[in-house]
Parts: sequence; structure tokens; C-alpha cells
Amino acid sequence: MITEIQSMPNVLINEISPGNNPSETGTSTDPNGDGIAEWNDEFVEIVNNSGGAVDLGGWMVASLNGSSLDEVRHTFADPTVLADGAALVLFQGGDPMGDFGFATVVLADSILFLDTPEDTIKLVAGTTEVDAVSYSSTTAGESLTRDPDVTGPDTFVVHSVATGSGGAPFSPGTGVDSVQFPGAPLKLGLTLDPDSVLEGQLATGTVTRFTGQGLGSPLVVNLLSSDTTEATVGATVTILASEESADFTITAVADSESDGNQMSTISVSAADFTGAQADLAVGDADSPQITLSFNKSSVAEDAGATAVTATVSVLAMPGALLTITLTSTDTDNSEITLPASVDIASDGTEAMFSIGAVDDGVIDGNETITVTAAAAGYLSDDEGLTVTNIQPPDW
Repeated sequence: MITEIQSMPNVLINEISPGNNPSETGTSTDPNGDGIAEWNDEFVEIVNNSGGAVDLGGWMVASLNGSSLDEVRHTFADPTVLADGAALVLFQGGDPMGDFGFATVVLADSILFLDTPEDTIKLVAGTTEVDAVSYSSTTAGESLTRDPDVTGPDTFVVHSVATGSGGAPFSPGTGVDSVQFPGAPLKLGLTLDPDSVLEGQLATGTVTRFTGQGLGSPLVVNLLSSDTTEATVGATVTILASEESADFTITAVADSESDGNQMSTISVSAADFTGAQADLAVGDADSPQITLSFNKSSVAEDAGATAVTATVSVLAMPGALLTITLTSTDTDNSEITLPASVDIASDGTEAMFSIGAVDDGVIDGNETITVTAAAAGYLSDDEGLTVTNIQPPDW
């Protein structure tokens, strides 16, 4: 049985996701959408039902964690303003990917420790206990939620059986039916497929409005390219009345100039909506290209000095020793190690090198590092590598 200790009709805990650790439950899911199902996916969803904006700055999320004393897990930054009817999702960690109903997304200061099978989670403002939820059972891989959202009784239910959930296991940032909360802002989303093309090639842009945002009426969306000498788009695209999204074509301009890789920012906007933008990389078709690849896309931070085998290659033999410079976004080498450069022989087309993973001894979540291979007269290439954090020894 899951019972709420105290409920106030203003700012409340609406959904929680405890026990997202496979070592405890045998099952884990990926509510934060970063592609890694683990303990970082635990979350607390808070909804403002007060009738006005509320500043959560200085408020705390605490849990009993099997003890009789409250342990503060997170303190909200000042200010953290939550609009009336809007939601905030406090994730344990990771790299949350998605729109989450355009809710405010925050990463916890420390491990949430939403224990299974039971715990008490509290929302505290100063010395005032604003809301507290106590549960005594969980279902592996699923959250617990009010039913219905916000106005539901003090008994939380497993998400998949909540009214309107359609059997979904969780819904951070939205109602159980995946519809955004009424106080969420009107925003557009934008994705590019692919987000890197050569001159003369096409890409597809997809502009999206979230479920419930003006469905029933068409929405005219304005399109803009920041550099029309590299990429062009039409003036507008219309999301039909019954649709959430619309596609449009992006054309990479073939300029017959050896000007290297270029970037054009594609923007979308519409009346009453916050716009969105995404970058399109346009590769120079008039220059030779370096290709960088890894034998794996993710690695544990304790995998050692030869954790990943990387390959750099070119299409044609360079005719002279070609030095490829290697850099990464991990400028302090706290996550990975790699050589400063690697050479392709004059009569070769590729070279291999190792990337090491660094065990930093810090519980800092998973990190995605971008490695770049570059050489004079060649188009560079980037590749991402995710370094997964080792779980704490007492987890």
C-alpha cells in the first residue's frame, strides 16, 4: 500500500520513480532518455497547483532513506520559478534527452536514494513540510503516480494502471497520458535528419508542437537558415490541424569552393510559441575527408588505457606522411585519454589508436565526449564516446 503522509493543494509531489537500479530490482528503464538505463533515471516530479507562479529557490527534496531523520537530497537554486500549472522534474543524474512536456528539468545535487521497496519523500520549504509521500511497495521499472494527476487522492498507484496511461511505465514532465501540463510553455521542437551533409545533399527538418498545443488548428511555422550560402529552406511549413509535426526540406548548397566544413543554424518560429533551432553541418565536397570511427560507442570509466579502438581513414593514399591531430571536449583529461596525433603512412589509407577511460572516483554521472580528427587540407570528422559512471560501492 502506498500512502501519502501529508498533502497541501498548492505545490505537490505528483510522480516518483524509485528503484531504477538493476542490482536491486533486476529491471531498469530509461525515463531520462539518455539511452542508458540505470540509477540516474530515478526522478521526482513536482507540479505547481497554487494558482500563481512559485519560486522554489531554497526549497529542498529530502528522504528518510530507511532512517528516522530527513536527509536532504537536493536544494533548488535561487531562483527556480515554476509557473502555475507547470511541472518540474528532478532527475538523479545522467544526460536527460527529450522535451519532457517542456517541464523544467533539474539534476539532483546528490544521490536521491529513492529506496525500494519503501521510503518517504518530502518537499520542504524552510521548516515547512509542503508535501510528503510515503510508499511501501514498488514495481520494478515503473514509477508511482497520483491518479488522476495533481488532483488525485493520497494513494499513489503504479503508473501503468493509472487512468489514461495506456500501460506506459512512467511520464516525467507530463500527465500520465503524455499530455503536457496546462502551465507548460508553448514551444516548438526541431530535429534534423541527418544533421551533417555534404554540399549538394538534402536533409529533412521536422518541426513539432507537443500533444495538446493547439491541436485542432493549423500552425504556420516560419523557417530560417542563418547562412543561405551553405543551406537553404522554404519560407514556411504548416503543421496540419490534426498533426503534431511537419517535415520540410533543407538543401546544402554546392558552391564549388574549397572552404572546408561550414555550419548553418536552422530556426523555426510561430506566433505565441517559443522557437527552436538546430545546427546543420555542411561538409565541403571539394576537399578530401577524414573519417573517424570507434569499435564501441560507450565504455565504463574503469575500462583502462585501451578501452576503445579508434580508426582514422582517408579515401586515397596521401602520397606523404599524413599527421592527424586528435582533440576532445574533455580538455582536462578527466574522462578519457588519447594521443595528441596519429600518422597515416604515405602509401596507406588508415591508422589505428587507443582511447583510454579514466576512473575519476567521482559520482558524476555519464559523460559523452566528442573526439575530433583533423589535418591540414582535409575535412575533419567528429565522433562521440559515452563514458559510463561506476555506481557507488554501497549502492
